[in-house]
Amino acid sequence: MRIAAVVFPRLTQLDLTAPYEVFSRCPDDPVRSEFGLPIAPAATFDGTPPCDVLFCPGGPGVNDAILDEKLLSFVRSQGTRASYVTSVCSGALILGAAGLLNGFRATTHWAAMEFLPHFGATPVEERKPFASGNPRHAEQATVEAVVKQRREAQERRREAVLKAAQRLRVSS
Repeated sequence: MRIAAVVFPRLTQLDLTAPYEVFSRCPDDPVRSEFGLPIAPAATFDGTPPCDVLFCPGGPGVNDAILDEKLLSFVRSQGTRASYVTSVCSGALILGAAGLLNGFRATTHWAAMEFLPHFGATPVEERKPFASGNPRHAEQATVEAVVKQRREAQERRREAVLKAAQRLRVSS
């Protein structure tokens, strides 16, 4: 089984390496994670053969990734042929920007849920098999602190999502 993990600068390392433990694959040219961990891809976008599983990690770098036409072209091409297409956290926005979520139910990090309709996806709050990572399960003070801390980042993400969605001409 061929597994393709999309890597991009400022991805959240855990979003990549947790699935890595499951997939037992290791990417070879360094890409820096959100906090600087170098990750070495095994292939370039042009040199990657068709995969069976495509997954996109999330992180602050998603904002640039959803505007990177070369990355989106790779995701679109691989995603239309893969048996399984998945993401971790805000990586769902990459799938959306590539046009792969239009007409599908999708979930993502709770702070990114509002952006899914811009890509034609129906946001759902289903978590399998765990019911965690949802603001309804956290104390209100914790949610408010996270929202306040992420305010600027959320606005930067909103700008990137709106630009990426314009390319797809999907109405939300």
